[in-house]
Amino acid sequence: MTRGPAHSCELPDSSVDAIVTDPPYYDNVPYADLSDFFYVWLKRSIGFLYPDHFASLLMPKKQEAYVSAARHGGDRSAAMSTYRTIIQRSLDEAHRILKPSAPLVLVYAHKTTAGWSSIVDALRAANFMVTEAWPISTESRGRVRAQNSAVLASSIFIVARKRVTSAIGNYTRDVLPELTAIVQERVRTLSTASITGADLVVATVGAGLRAYTRYARVEMDNGAELDASTFLTEVQRSALATILEYVVGLNQSSVSTVDKVSQYYVLARYQYGAAEIDFDKALVLDRGIGVELDGPGSITSGALPLVMKIKKVVQLQDYQRRGAAHHLGGGVDSAAPLIDVLHRLLWLNEHQPSKIPAFLAQAQPDVISLRMVAEALAGKGLAAEPTPGMARDERSEEQRAIGRLLPVWRRVVEDQFTRNLLAADSLLGARGRYHLSHDQVEDLKDRVKRLTSEIDNTLKRLYDLVALPLEAQGAADPLRLEWFDLRSLPLSGERIQERMLEALRNWVFSSVTPSKLVGLTRLGSDDATQTLSCAKLVEWCFSFLTFPKLLGTDPLRAAIVQGVRDGLFGYSAALQFDASSQAFVTDHRLAKIGVPLSIVEIDLGSTSYIIAPALAQRLAQPPASTMPEPVAYAEPSQPDKNGKEEQEAYQTDGETRTPASIIQTSGASSAFSRGRRYCLHFTANKHQLFRAFKPLQNLAEKTGQFEVTITVVAQSDTPLEANWLRNAVEEPLDEADVVFDRTLEE
Repeated sequence: MTRGPAHSCELPDSSVDAIVTDPPYYDNVPYADLSDFFYVWLKRSIGFLYPDHFASLLMPKKQEAYVSAARHGGDRSAAMSTYRTIIQRSLDEAHRILKPSAPLVLVYAHKTTAGWSSIVDALRAANFMVTEAWPISTESRGRVRAQNSAVLASSIFIVARKRVTSAIGNYTRDVLPELTAIVQERVRTLSTASITGADLVVATVGAGLRAYTRYARVEMDNGAELDASTFLTEVQRSALATILEYVVGLNQSSVSTVDKVSQYYVLARYQYGAAEIDFDKALVLDRGIGVELDGPGSITSGALPLVMKIKKVVQLQDYQRRGAAHHLGGGVDSAAPLIDVLHRLLWLNEHQPSKIPAFLAQAQPDVISLRMVAEALAGKGLAAEPTPGMARDERSEEQRAIGRLLPVWRRVVEDQFTRNLLAADSLLGARGRYHLSHDQVEDLKDRVKRLTSEIDNTLKRLYDLVALPLEAQGAADPLRLEWFDLRSLPLSGERIQERMLEALRNWVFSSVTPSKLVGLTRLGSDDATQTLSCAKLVEWCFSFLTFPKLLGTDPLRAAIVQGVRDGLFGYSAALQFDASSQAFVTDHRLAKIGVPLSIVEIDLGSTSYIIAPALAQRLAQPPASTMPEPVAYAEPSQPDKNGKEEQEAYQTDGETRTPASIIQTSGASSAFSRGRRYCLHFTANKHQLFRAFKPLQNLAEKTGQFEVTITVVAQSDTPLEANWLRNAVEEPLDEADVVFDRTLEE
C-alpha cells in the first residue's frame, strides 16, 4: 500500500484489472480539514515511525480535490477549476494504467449539476464511457448528517470502460432516443426496488450518462456541442417527468395543466417529505421544473412562502401552516397555484366547511387539475400507506387530510363549483328583476371575468400535438414526422408560441456553427465548391431536411461573422466572375477573412458569397508594392570615451571601489560597516544546515524583505523512492507555498 496523488502513479501502462474509487464529492466534505484533528495526535504519537507521512505541520491540503473558495483567496471559480483539473488528471492516469477492457468504478453521490458535470466532463475527456450506474445503500440513517435532512441515502456506483471510438453523436438522432428509453426503464426498475426521492433522480441521471458518454463529442443539429451541464439538465427534466407519471401518479398527458409551482411541491414532497433540505440540493428540482427558488417573487418569498428558507436550509410548508390565511389561493390578479388552492381548501374542510363555496367561487380553480394534484400528494409514492392489519397510520398529516377530502370531493368541490357557476350567470342575467345594486353587479361581473380565464387553459389544450418533419433514416420514404405531445412535456411557457418553441428546443435553433455550414455545404472540397452564394445557402437551410432548422436568417449571419473571424471561410458582398467563371474582386478590401465583422455587414443577397479559405486569402491579398526601396543611411559616429565616465563614477581620491549598492563579503569579514542590501552565500552539510536556521531567523526578523535561494544536492547510498520523496519532501514544501524544481538521477 502506498500513499500518493492519484494523478501520478508508478504502475506501468495497461497493467490494472480494475479501479474502484470514491472521489471527493465536489464541495460536500473538506476531508483534509477534518483530518487535522487526528493528524496532530497521530504525529505526536507515531510520527517518528513514519516521518515521510507526517512531514507537514497539518494535513496536506493543496492537492486535495475539494471546491473551497477559502483556499483560493475567496475565488470560487479558481477552486472549481482546481477541482476539475485534479479529477481530470486522475482519470487520465486511470485510463493509462487500466487494461483495455478493465472497469473503472466511481462512487458518487453529489446532487448538484456543477458537481456531476465536473465528473462527466472529466470522464469524457479521459476517453471513458459509462456502461452502467446503480444506487447502493452506503449511508447510515442514524448518522448525524442524515437525521431530519435530505442527504442521499444511497451512493451511485458508476461503471465505466475505455471508449475505443472517437465518434461524434447527434443528440436528437443518436442520444435522445436512447436516453428516453434508459430513463423510463430505470425509473420503473428503481421505484420497484424501493429507491425513492433524490436517490431515484440521481440514480436515473447516472444511468442516463450511458447515452452521452459513448460519444467523444455530442452535437446538436446546428453543430453546437452539447455540454455536460445542458445534458444533465435534460436528463433531470426527463427523469422528473417520468417520475410524475410512473411513481407519483400525475398523468403526463395532463402535466401541462398543472402549474410549475404545484409540480415542484408534488415532486419535492415525494423526494424530501417534511425534512429540511440543503438549499443547493433543492436546486435539483428548481432546474428541472423551472421555478425560482430564491429572490423576489420566488416560492421562498412573501408572507406565506410555499418553501421556508432559513439561511442555507429550506423546508416545505404544509396546509396546516398556510391554510388559515384568508387570501391564500384567491388569485386576485392571476390564477393562484393549485397547491395554494388545495392548502386553503384542506384547511377550510377541517375548520370552516361552510366557507368552501365562497372560496371556490373566488378562486375559480381548474377542478380536474386540482384533484390530480390532491391525488398525487395522497399517493403511495410520497409516504407509506397504513399497513393492513396495523393500527398505526404512517402517512403525513397532509395526506390524512387529503384522504378525508377525496371521498367527499364531488359534493364539497365539484357540485358546489357547478352551482356557483350557474348561479352567477343566472343572477347576472336577471339583475333587473332582482334589483341588484351596482356593487353586486360588479361583483358578479368579476366572477364571470374569472371564469373566462379558463378559456386560456382551453386554448392551450387545443394545441396538444406538434408535428415536425425530419429526415428518415434507412426508410423508403425520406420524410418522417416527429410528434410532440405538449401535454406530456414539463413546459414553463404560458403563450402557445413559447410552449411550442420550448418543446422544439432540441430541434429548432437560434444559432448554427460555422463548421456545421462548411460540412453541410462541402465548401472548398473541390474546384466546384470554392464559392457559395449566400442566397443559395439560405434556400438550402430552409429547404433540405439535412440542414438545421433555424428560427430565422440571423443565425446564418452570426455564423458567417464567426467563420470569417476564425478563418474557416471568407466572405464578400461584391464577388464577381469572369468569362471563365473565375472569382475576383475589384478591390482586395472587398474580400474578408480572418478579420472581425459586424452582423449588420453580412448581406444574404445573390451577390454575396462565402468563399473557401485558400481562395479568400488570395482575393484578400493586396497587390504587390511598386514603391522604391528605402535608402539606408549610416548612423552618426559617437566619440570614444574609453569608459572614462564609467570609471570616474567608481573612483574617489584616486581609489577604485565597488558601487555602494552592492556589498560583497567573503568568510566572516566585512569590507563595509553599513548597508541596506545584504547577500549571503554559503555551502553547508546536513549538520550545519540546522544550526544555520537561527541566524537566518535573526536576519529575517531584522529585515523587511527576505528571500532565500537554496540549492540542495542530496546523495544516498541506497536509491531514493520517488513516492517517499513526494510524501516526505515535495508535498510539505508545496503546502508551504514553496516553488521548487527537482531532478532525480541514478
